[in-house]
Formats: sequence, C-alpha cells, structure tokens
Amino acid sequence: MNEETLSDVDLEDVSSDESEFEGYSSSNNSEDENEVGNIDLGANPWVRTYPPEDEADPAFSFDETVGPKNCPPPASPPISYVYLFLTVDFLTSIVTHTNNYATNFLNNNRDNLRRHSISRKWTPTTVAEIKAFFAIIINMGLNRKPTLFSYWSKPDSQQTPWFGQVMPT
Repeated sequence: MNEETLSDVDLEDVSSDESEFEGYSSSNNSEDENEVGNIDLGANPWVRTYPPEDEADPAFSFDETVGPKNCPPPASPPISYVYLFLTVDFLTSIVTHTNNYATNFLNNNRDNLRRHSISRKWTPTTVAEIKAFFAIIINMGLNRKPTLFSYWSKPDSQQTPWFGQVMPT
C-alpha cells in the first residue's frame, strides 16, 4: 500500500490504536517493570477468599502414633528392608499368577507349539525362583553389561559368575 491510497480515516485509526498501548513497554528497563503505575486500588481491591473450614468433629479425633511401624532393628541386614516391600504374600501371589498364566497358555496352545519348543519344558515356578529373579534384576542395575546374554558370558575376562550361580542357563 502506498501513501496516496491511505485516507485520513486510516491514519486516525492507526494513531488511536497506538494510543491504547502507550502504557505498555517492551523495553528491558527494570524501573518500568517494578513500577506499579496509577492503579486505583481503593475502589475494589482484589482479596482472596477461602471456603469456610468445618470445625473438626470431636467424635473423629486423630490419636494414632505417627512414624514408621514394624521396622527392622537398626543392625538388620539390607535384605530385611527389601522384604518390607517384597512380602511373602506378594511373592506367593506372583508365583500363583505366573503358574496359572503358564498353565492356561500351554492348555490353549499345546497343538500350536513345535515339538521342541521351550514352552513344553515349563515347570511351575517357586517363591525361591521369584526371589532369585528380583535379585538378578536389581544386580543388573548395579552391574551394567551391553547385552542380556553378557551377564551369563563364559569368557574369563567378561564373566560375572554370580548370575550363572543364581540362575543357571
């Protein structure tokens, strides 16, 4: 657009638009950012209102002792703390569900499995095997190797015998 095509109305619109934003500045002057300006706070100041709080019902007073309960004694080995999370009930539940899943899988796929499929060699798992599995997973996080098979590697220079002792191949 050139100057000849602009009318006086167009120029007035531009000047009125600019006047609306005169109070705003895009400068990085810290005085401008910290200045409050001429805002009238006396008319209707902004006040946060909170919902009213109900008074506590004395019939439901809290009188429990807070803090950890059933902690192992201070001189306990670290495995005592692990067993706080991996309880016997939890491990038994994993064993039950794992064995049920395997049984259902074998029953539903027996005809589709090859004659020498590893699934045909399935034996029910035990709590001891699940504990060993968790121990291996935790130790894999501590002893990093490039592949899963590296944990059971045979060369002396790369061997970590503990993994093969806990879960032989």
